[in-house]
Formats: sequence, C-alpha cells, structure tokens
Amino acid sequence: GSEVNSFGGSVVERGGGTDRRGRTSRLVLCTIHQPSWRVLLKFKVVTLLATGGRVAFHGPVTALRQHFESALQVMPPAHENPMDVYMMLLKDSRSADDVVKKWSAAVHAERFGVDVTYLDGDSASSRPSHHTNSDTNALASGSDSMWGAGAVRRTYPSSWFRQLQVLTNRNFRELIKDRPRLVSTIFIKVFLGLLVGSVWYGTGKPLTNDHIFTVEGAMFCCVFMSTVDTLMATLLAVPGIKGIVHREWQNGLYDFGAWYFALVFSSFIQQWIASCAMGVPVYLLTGLRAGWEHLGLFVMTLGVLACIGATLGLVAGGFSKDYQAARQAVIPTIMPQLIFAGYLIPKDQLPLWCRWCYDVTLFQYGLSIVRVNQYAGAKFTDCDPNYAEYGLCFMTGDDYLDSVGLMDHGGPHGELQLSFCVLAGLLGAFTVAAFFIMRMVATAPAN
Repeated sequence: GSEVNSFGGSVVERGGGTDRRGRTSRLVLCTIHQPSWRVLLKFKVVTLLATGGRVAFHGPVTALRQHFESALQVMPPAHENPMDVYMMLLKDSRSADDVVKKWSAAVHAERFGVDVTYLDGDSASSRPSHHTNSDTNALASGSDSMWGAGAVRRTYPSSWFRQLQVLTNRNFRELIKDRPRLVSTIFIKVFLGLLVGSVWYGTGKPLTNDHIFTVEGAMFCCVFMSTVDTLMATLLAVPGIKGIVHREWQNGLYDFGAWYFALVFSSFIQQWIASCAMGVPVYLLTGLRAGWEHLGLFVMTLGVLACIGATLGLVAGGFSKDYQAARQAVIPTIMPQLIFAGYLIPKDQLPLWCRWCYDVTLFQYGLSIVRVNQYAGAKFTDCDPNYAEYGLCFMTGDDYLDSVGLMDHGGPHGELQLSFCVLAGLLGAFTVAAFFIMRMVATAPAN
C-alpha cells in the first residue's frame, strides 16, 4: 500500500504483497486533495473529477499537463504547482463544464489513446491514431451537440460487442455478489408460488365445470404477479438507473447501445429464472394440465409477461423525474391492464365505448394463452350430455374456449399464435421505446 506523508510531501511505499511468481499483487489507489507535482509524478495514472462525479481527465500522469496545455490553453506559471491551477478550474462550475467537455472530446478523438472505458485490460496507446488535429478541434468545438442530440459520433478503444460482454458480466456480478437481494428475490417468488398453489391446491384435477372460474383465478394470479411485480420493481429502480447511465455515458465510459442491451439481456434472464421459481409450484400444486409441453408453455408465457413488465417499467420510469413520481405512476399503469383483461369483467359485458381496450391489454393475451393451454382438446368429467345440449355445461374444453371467444382465429392453435405474436410485438415495441427514452436521459445536457 501507499500513504501520503503530509510533512515531507513524498509517497511512502510500503511493501505490496507478491504472488507465487513474484509479481506485485496489489493495486494501490490514493485519493489526494491537490497534491504537489512531485507527489503526483510518483503515480502512473491520475483521474480528475469535477462536480457530480464527472471525469475531467483520466490517464497517464505524463499526459495530464499536455492535455491542459493543448486542449484548454492552460499553462501554469513556472514556479506554481500545476495541480493548484487545474483544481481551481474544476472548482468553478463554468470552467469545470468546459474542462469536462474538452476531455470527452479529446478521448473520443483518441488523442492520447487512453482507454477510459475501463473495458479492456490492454492499453490502446499502441494503436495509431486516425484523427488529425482538425478532427480533434472539430470534436471539441462540437461537444455541445454530443451531449444533446448526439450528432458527433463517439469512438471507443473497445469494440461494441466487447463492451456488451463486459457490461453484461458486470450486471450479473452485481446480482450474484448481492446475495441477500438475490436470495430474497428467489425466496419471494417461490413463496408466492407456494402460497397460490396451496390456496388453489388440487382444483385442476379432475377437470370439472365447477372449477373453471376457480382454476382461472390461479392462472390469472400468475399472469398478474409476473407482470406487475417486475413492472413495479423496474419502475421504482429507474430513477437510480437514470442517474448512473447519465453520469457514466457522459464520462465516455461506453456506448449507450451496449449498456442498454446488456441491461435488457441480463434483466430478461433474471425474469425467466423468477418465472420458473413462481410458476412451477403453482402449476404442480394446483394440478393444472399434465404434460411437460403444457408446463413449459405456461412458464414461457409468464417469462414473456415478466420481460414485458420490465420494459414497460423502463418506459414509465423514463418519464418519471424522481422516485416519488415513479411511485405515482404505478397504479395508472397497472389498473387499465387489470380492468380490461377479460377476467374481472368479460369482454361482452364491457361498455361499448371502452371495449377496444380489451384488444390492447397485455394481460388478456397472457390469460388467453394459459386458458388455451389448459382447456384445448380436454374433456370435462361432470357434464351430462342432456344439460350440455341446452348450454348448461361444457362437454369439452373447446366448447368453453368457444364461449369466451377463443376459437375465433383458427381454433386453439390460431389463438396461441395470435396471442404470442401480439405479446412479442408489445415486447419489441416497449423495448424500442425504452431505448429511445433512456437514450434521451443519458444524452441530456449535464447540469
């Protein structure tokens, strides 16, 4: 480790540990307030931060003075500590903004070939620069558009796919390392599955007319919880996510597209795992239709709904200014999905002026899939043919599906295809919408 001797102004080196090959095995980090130039030269890399955690410089100490002189025309007096001059610039909000923008422009032009993305272990300094001085000046002069509409195209030492890989690994590492959160998330999903399964225990076997509404209650609970739980968790987390991506992107750490798709991919994986943790206990305890293909379709439906909930949470949260606004957006987002899903109020009993809402409600498509999965081709065991003739009960599952309008698009298979296509379309639409909304947040001018 290292410590700063405030009296002597020197760095006192203490023996760092070594590995089996005799190499240094410790990374020494120091936070120093306005060090002397002599102390600074003891280090290899320096990072200067402006207000708000914005990076004003990151790279070799030997490149620090060159950057300030060439990009900012700041030349400290001969007998004055350069760091005092630089820190005075960073303390003033107006000059700090200029320093941050000029540094970002210099990085994107690869003037120093410094890898500020922290995404690659190898330095980019060995690569030849493809930018001329005029290119650098153009970037510096056009840096304002970089913060807004993004007219200036950024370049990064690491490829887009490399950034995607590292950012995805970061997301999973954060999830795995936060074991209390991971365990609680899985535990809650399993608990909810066991709770619903125990309340509706055995109602799916045998298949009877008396238990149609009861069984659908269990299925609707799963559809509802898969979507709403994820939507609420994502929506309430978005204010914090926005702050992180705004700071990191404007500091030039990564391409926004790589960050967004890493976020979406890792989130989708988490939702599929959570859907299995909740859906399997409900399916088995309730006694829903036997067969691995039916169980798989049930869990897959919950997973798709959970992914839609995550992207819808990003959309709604992107419009929320803070945590309080995000909380207020929860009920207005959920209630229309609940009311017009066709379970609490059948479609044919909805008022004519709002019946169209049924066709744009994602809950009803999820519920339609699990209904078809449960009843298509099945036979009820408690219906007398004489009663069925007068419509007093259903002989087959297809008869019931026809009564609720789930045989109108080419039979059960047509309904499944239609519902999955609509859910896939909604997932794609919300994913694209969330991309542009979060991009607006990341590229908004820094305050």
